[in-house]
Amino acid sequence: MDRQIGRLLQNGEWLCPILLAAGLVLILWLCRKNRHFIPRGARQWTATSLLALTAMLAGGGWYFALTANRAMDRRLDALTFRLLADDSVHRVSEFRGKVVLLNFWATWCPPCRKEMPDLERLYATYQERGLVVITVSDQSKEALLEFDKKYPLRTISGYFAPVDPGSGIEKIAITGRPFTMLIDRDGHVVDRIIRYTYEEFEAAVLKRL
Repeated sequence: MDRQIGRLLQNGEWLCPILLAAGLVLILWLCRKNRHFIPRGARQWTATSLLALTAMLAGGGWYFALTANRAMDRRLDALTFRLLADDSVHRVSEFRGKVVLLNFWATWCPPCRKEMPDLERLYATYQERGLVVITVSDQSKEALLEFDKKYPLRTISGYFAPVDPGSGIEKIAITGRPFTMLIDRDGHVVDRIIRYTYEEFEAAVLKRL
């Protein structure tokens, strides 16, 4: 399910409008000779119903992707975080010119903890080629330091103040964990990632290095 949501976030803004338009065009073509474009016969009704369902799902997917991506982009633009190491304040824009993996995680999240070694391995392997891995959480500094005592964090690790997630789709987008944004050297978000394997993370990063 997480992978499907990730693909929808990444591709939904361009793919869903195409599916929506195609569904509507096919409905019109199928019923073009009918009065008021009303289907006739069982076959036309079945085909039209399936196409209408496809168009509705595509429209819903388009709205979801558009709303969620805009919410996350606004959060990225406003994000400031403090480093666990020294409490200094930073923004993602400071790393312009490098490829950035920005990971939102939490210590209470098993998938987050599971993928942390992969992110640390990526950072160690590709840091000299311009990769930066930033792992941030809206948990308290104390909770993160307690985790760091048992499992030392080897990424650029920080914390940020929790924000009101609003409701609906924006709440899902902002509170979901783990969630990773791949940002290219020009500061553009080029991938939105939910629960990749190391090999998938690596393949996505290598396209941008």
